[in-house]
Amino acid sequence: MIECNDLGRRFGTVRAVDAVSFAVSGDVVILGPSGSGKSTLLRLIAGLEIPDTGTIALDGAVVSQAGWALSPHRRNISCMFQMPALWPHMTVAENVRFAMGASRNGSADRLDALLEGAAITPLADRYPREISGGEARRVALVRALAREAQYLLLDEPLLNLNRELKDRMFDLLQEEQRRTGAVLVYITHDLEEADQIPATVLRMAGGRLVEGPE
Repeated sequence: MIECNDLGRRFGTVRAVDAVSFAVSGDVVILGPSGSGKSTLLRLIAGLEIPDTGTIALDGAVVSQAGWALSPHRRNISCMFQMPALWPHMTVAENVRFAMGASRNGSADRLDALLEGAAITPLADRYPREISGGEARRVALVRALAREAQYLLLDEPLLNLNRELKDRMFDLLQEEQRRTGAVLVYITHDLEEADQIPATVLRMAGGRLVEGPE
């Protein structure tokens, strides 16, 4: 269960998230155009931003309120943001293996399965500087899946991927969700992507929730 009550975050005079309230049990898709506040809302749920107003509760426990936020590493979450942000001193395999270690599940078989699922096995020994932007995005998504957290927070994870790769990554995402039971929070501007995910859909515009459960 994710509950936000009168949630607000301002940057200067810009209300990035403005009086957002909802309660969702299970997976959620947050849909809206660029600048609508989707990414800021995700960062608030992750604990990377501190709200100016309102509260956030996960499974009934308040994790954020005005002026305070529980640290991300104490929320049992795994995140992928629009910029892949891979660790530059680690190879592709090491990036993924590091996340697996955090979940105490570092088997070679699981690593191989994740890399194969995302069609990045040939990249295993390369460093982030040696791969393309689309390849880095797939590595970042695999790293987020490898964490095996209770909440999986993804910000435009399939941006600029072609249809074949999108379908492959969707299959991997759904397979991992079935296996781990992770609750998905999925940010996108793409209505077609949103329609592929069996989840509650929240629509944002101008920092406000314009459609979704109250």
